[in-house]
Amino acid sequence: MKLFFTILIALLMFSGCKNYVENCIEEKFIELYDEIYNLYHTDYYERIEDWQDRETKCLGYPIYQDDENFTFGLNLVTEIRNRVVRRIESKAEVTNYWQTSCETEIRGKGDCEDVAILIWKELRDAGFPDDIIRMIKIKWYPDGEKSFHIFAVVNLQDGDFYILDNGALHRYKVMWEDVQKASKVLNDSIELLVGFNLFSIWEL
Repeated sequence: MKLFFTILIALLMFSGCKNYVENCIEEKFIELYDEIYNLYHTDYYERIEDWQDRETKCLGYPIYQDDENFTFGLNLVTEIRNRVVRRIESKAEVTNYWQTSCETEIRGKGDCEDVAILIWKELRDAGFPDDIIRMIKIKWYPDGEKSFHIFAVVNLQDGDFYILDNGALHRYKVMWEDVQKASKVLNDSIELLVGFNLFSIWEL
């Protein structure tokens, strides 16, 4: 932290704030924060690949799971989602480290992506094929400010998908039920960025 503020002060001095005028410092700090924030949240391909490597080891190097005859209902999807959400505490992590499903099970808590990953893992354990279960990262504005969020999804044959959220979409009244179809709740204020699972990454 000390190093961060030392670098920040140096940047301010070299950017015309030699007199440390309060407004100038605030302006430069906001600019620097925005640059770091945008950079941090646009490196998701590297972050996903890192998680894929660690999750693969966590699960014992699983093979691709496929079952053309697999059938499921909303009740099963809802049961799996609720089981994870009730068991795992949703807690924002400052470092935003993406835990493997094994780590989340041990810690009993995690950020939105950690909960989504564990929901995905339990769907997989229940026999869901890998081509219909994934996580999706979104950009949205829950408090009027740009934010990012991740939830698990189950794809449907008609192109729609079920959203299995950790509760954030419920708190901001985007969703009113435990599990709902994306076509009923998503709108233009929510931008789908990328989808991923253990084996693939999809630009949305």
